[in-house]
Amino acid sequence: WRQNLGGSFYIGTATSVGNGDAQPGFITIRGLELTGAGQGKTFTDALGRVSEEQGQPAIYVKGATNITIEDNYMHHNGMGVFSNSNHDYEVVQNLVLRGNLFEDNGVPGSFLSHHVYTEGIDTLIDGNTFLEKIEGDYGSLLKMRDVGVTITNNYFGNTYTHAIDLGDVQGDALNNLGLANSDKFHTPPAIMIGTSF
Repeated sequence: WRQNLGGSFYIGTATSVGNGDAQPGFITIRGLELTGAGQGKTFTDALGRVSEEQGQPAIYVKGATNITIEDNYMHHNGMGVFSNSNHDYEVVQNLVLRGNLFEDNGVPGSFLSHHVYTEGIDTLIDGNTFLEKIEGDYGSLLKMRDVGVTITNNYFGNTYTHAIDLGDVQGDALNNLGLANSDKFHTPPAIMIGTSF
């Protein structure tokens, strides 16, 4: 089973049924303008299924390691970047978001669409600019449910709700791996350096 999020880019296993698919890794997405995912658009997956759900991200990461997303402009999508770790075999690890510009993403009336939503292990958010979301969207600029978080040198614009929302670890995969209450989650705490609001 895979969430019907679609997106401009999907980085993850070929299937979501735990059949031993190799996890993709060491991928860099750099220097692109990504727009038009979600916000009322449809998405057709590899099996020909059409999804009309809103909130699709420009980049969807699920079950991948050592992924770098840098120097991109993401606007007018349901979300900019969405990474999650639903199952033990789909954990996102070592995700880096660096130097990206996020603007006017979201879905009017939604609290669930964010510029960036991450759930994984060892995530770095560095040197990004998080401008305002689309009018009427109430999601956070940056929402994270990660183990091992570093947030450095970012700019956060105005928002209706949270600029940064560091939530509890939610995914079954991270809980099953014993990371929700581990020392790694609590010590050291999330690191924020040179971040301005």
